[in-house]
Amino acid sequence: MGSSIVTLPEFLQSARHAGYQSLAHAIAELVDNAIQAEASTIAVRVGHGASGPEIDVQDDGVGMDDSTLARALCFGGSSRYGDRSGMGRFGMGLPSSSLSQARCVEVYSWRATNRVRLVRFDLDELLAGSQELEPPRSVDLPPAATAPGPRGTVVRWTRCDQLAGQRPGSLARDLSRSLGRTFRRFIWGGLALTVNGAACPPLDPLLLDPRAPASGAVRFGAQLRLPVRTALGEGTVAAVFSELPVQLWHGLSLAEKRRVGITKGGGVSVMRAEREVDVGWFFMGEKRRESYDDWWRCEISFPPTLDEAFGLTYTKQQIRPTSELIEALTPYVSAVAHALNGRVRRAHQTLQVRERFSASEVRATSVESRLRPLPAPTSTTSALAARVAARWPDVLVPPASPDVRIIEDDLGPAPVFELLQVKNRLLVIWNTAHPFYQRAYAPLAASSEPGSAQRRAHLELLVVALAREEAARGAGPPGVEEFRHAWSETLAELIKD
Repeated sequence: MGSSIVTLPEFLQSARHAGYQSLAHAIAELVDNAIQAEASTIAVRVGHGASGPEIDVQDDGVGMDDSTLARALCFGGSSRYGDRSGMGRFGMGLPSSSLSQARCVEVYSWRATNRVRLVRFDLDELLAGSQELEPPRSVDLPPAATAPGPRGTVVRWTRCDQLAGQRPGSLARDLSRSLGRTFRRFIWGGLALTVNGAACPPLDPLLLDPRAPASGAVRFGAQLRLPVRTALGEGTVAAVFSELPVQLWHGLSLAEKRRVGITKGGGVSVMRAEREVDVGWFFMGEKRRESYDDWWRCEISFPPTLDEAFGLTYTKQQIRPTSELIEALTPYVSAVAHALNGRVRRAHQTLQVRERFSASEVRATSVESRLRPLPAPTSTTSALAARVAARWPDVLVPPASPDVRIIEDDLGPAPVFELLQVKNRLLVIWNTAHPFYQRAYAPLAASSEPGSAQRRAHLELLVVALAREEAARGAGPPGVEEFRHAWSETLAELIKD
């Protein structure tokens, strides 16, 4: 007589360590089942029992007949095994996730309110003797369950030894946020998903959707749709990118940035069959992750036909893409990532410059009323004006009253500064390529020594004074601009090494 292919006691105890990263990942398996059973309402309850936390997940799905219910707690017992049309296809989710958290699992299901049926899995009883599950039997619903509708299911976990010492309130808060993010698309589609009676917030890591608790980002470019064909499957991968509003949000406090989801919120959200299965730094090639990358987002969606190419396991909580898939997607994803990183970096650098120049701008603007008015500006259709409009469009918007604005840019072999005028505004552009900027000004801008900020401001106001006097002369006398070029060249020669 041959040996059994599975030694049940050891198998069951090993199955408890299937590798669910958190309680939320385990509960997500039950939510998957409920969604696939056409549930419109799913209620998760986290309470405290005699042996620690206890958890119930109740749904109003189609319920199970006795044949389906009898297999519900069997490993691989799904009636949808191998079906790629929905959330699960292995028949491992319910028993595996349940055992990962609890020693006792009960599944109540009904297709008529007066006929509730139960199957039960008690690990300690199975280890002590019986190695078979009892068939479904008629029972009342557990006390924690709400009044049943015409059909539905309740999964109840007790003796949750893996959650020993944890407070139900804290577990519920963490569950609500995690489930709200994982199943955000279903919630937007009408699914009522609650934890202890409170709706799970549909958190959008892209910060695009106004139905989420926090939004305000803008989509970057069009959705990428990439047909993928590998040895392990084929399908279309969709990628969406968003860019956070640096100018609006950079001044938020650290607490507000955490609340909104900016801090440590970057990376790629990976979606399969409308639910999130992983978050990470995927398909970026050699690009290293930086703090700037918190300010843009990516969401990649793939169909179940590409499960093997994405390396998705039955726990649906992590991907391990094949090298073939990485080679197919990385050129597209990493190219957009580099572009967004550059945009965010420039936006932050611009803001840093704006903050640095703000005191001098305020000082220069405050004395405008005591100086002779500047003549009306000439046309701002020059190449310099076009460059400024492309990089700092806000500075060319005419203010209500006269002011001075300072920006900086690499203007190459140009004078120490250039100037533009729009109605009521004098715009001074420091040339970062000029030796005077690099030798005299830049060290002061980078210094934190006492007095350096004041000396830096004095240089800024010196340049503003020169620019203003040049602007005051209007279109004449001739040679003023040539004179600025000449003395800038002389200054460059004087301070060269």
